[in-house]
Amino acid sequence: MTKYFYRADSASYEWSTIAWLRNEERPDGPKGFIGFGISADMSKELKAAVVAVPQTAWTPYKAPGEALDEKRDWAEVPFVPSEPSELSYIKTRKHKMRYASHYAANLPIGSGATESTCWQMQQRVKLPGQSWETHGLRGILAMR
Repeated sequence: MTKYFYRADSASYEWSTIAWLRNEERPDGPKGFIGFGISADMSKELKAAVVAVPQTAWTPYKAPGEALDEKRDWAEVPFVPSEPSELSYIKTRKHKMRYASHYAANLPIGSGATESTCWQMQQRVKLPGQSWETHGLRGILAMR
C-alpha cells in the first residue's frame, strides 16, 4: 500500500492524533503523507472557517452506491486549531493542578468522592418527578 487516509468522528479530534497524522516523519508509523478528515465540535473558529467557504465550493453529497442527496452538501474546510483545546484547558487551570503535593499529603486527587457525595445527596433529596428551588433545597438539606 502506498497511500494512507484516515477518517474519524469527533472522538478522534485530539491534538496528539492530528499532530501524529501531520508528521510525515512519524517514528511509530508509516512515513509520508496521510490524508485525513476528522469531525470536530463546532467552535467559533471552526464556524468562521465554514462560513468563509465560498458557495461554489459546496457539492451535493453522494454516498457510494446511493443516489445523489440534494439535501446535504459537503466541502473541504481547511481548519486546524491554533492551539490544542487540551493544552488550553490545562494552561488556564495549571494553578489548581497540584496532584503530586496532594498525593504526598495523602489527600484524594480523583473526583470519585465528590461524585459519590453528589449522587448520595441527589438520592436523599430528589425523588422521581421532584425538583427543588435553592431556598427549598437548603431547608431539606438542613433537615437531612
